[in-house]
Amino acid sequence: MREDEKPAAQGPATREHLLAVALRLFAEHGIAQVSNRRVALEAGTGNNYAVGYHFGSRRGLIKEILGRHQAAVEPLRAARLAQARRTGEAGDYVGGLILPLTEHLAALPVPTFYARFVQQALADPDASALCHASNNASPSVTEIRGWLRENTEDLAPAVLAARSRLITLLATHTCAQHEAELHHGSPRAFDSWQEVGAFLTASVTGLLAPPRRAACA
Repeated sequence: MREDEKPAAQGPATREHLLAVALRLFAEHGIAQVSNRRVALEAGTGNNYAVGYHFGSRRGLIKEILGRHQAAVEPLRAARLAQARRTGEAGDYVGGLILPLTEHLAALPVPTFYARFVQQALADPDASALCHASNNASPSVTEIRGWLRENTEDLAPAVLAARSRLITLLATHTCAQHEAELHHGSPRAFDSWQEVGAFLTASVTGLLAPPRRAACA
């Protein structure tokens, strides 16, 4: 059992304990496969209704996990956005979306579970809606997306939509895989979260670049 998953007395400590256990279970097994009862049992609370008592519902539990991490990421994103405003460079705006997350994950003690949780959540219709709502509530994300839309006008709307879906898959999978590799000590494609962030920023910037026109002979 992880240090942050040791059973605690009822109260705020129990709430934190349930969050830690739920995050790990969702990350390792998927959203639909983990019931509120299972979270309570693995947390050792002795109360099958602990999740409902502390979070109101399963939806409330997922929203709390997202909100906790979003609150940590948002100041990092605001700082990146300020830099992007100064430079006006596409790579800095893209970095404002990618790098705050990898920086946040790098600051957490290993093993982390949030990247794998997000991957699982995006595969679940209800949890995916909560993920998107959490992102949409970020003023920094809204501004960055708006800038990117205005500066990718050379891409047809259908092409931009398709590339946006690809970007989500690329970023989610890459972060989840690196997190799992760190957790299990398996061979890693990247040496650090910093490398993951740099790779994703460069890749996404390239995907959003306008198509090159063939030079006239």
